Amino acid sequence: MKKLESRGSSTVKISTKTSGELIRNSRGHFFSVKFVKRTDGTIRYLTARSGVHSSPHVKLTGKGMSFSPSEKNLINVYVPAVKSYRNIPVENILELKTGGIQYQVED
Repeated sequence: MKKLESRGSSTVKISTKTSGELIRNSRGHFFSVKFVKRTDGTIRYLTARSGVHSSPHVKLTGKGMSFSPSEKNLINVYVPAVKSYRNIPVENILELKTGGIQYQVED
């Protein structure tokens, strides 16, 4: 879990709902997140940005998504490491680091 460790600061405990709000309100700033994938139950770590609408590295078709992420309780984010978009299931977020603050999600 070294990817989300914070230097010299404690961890703040938050709810699942609050974690989703922090990501949605990050205004394009980078954040790190640890969550459980819905498809196979594995733990995934991402460093991503929300609010990225297009990137020169991603080939967009102009069709948009075939579903609404908010209806499925997902947050769509851009992951620069893979130059692609990913969806984070809000209910499966375990840890979050944004603005230099480490958050532990508990419900």
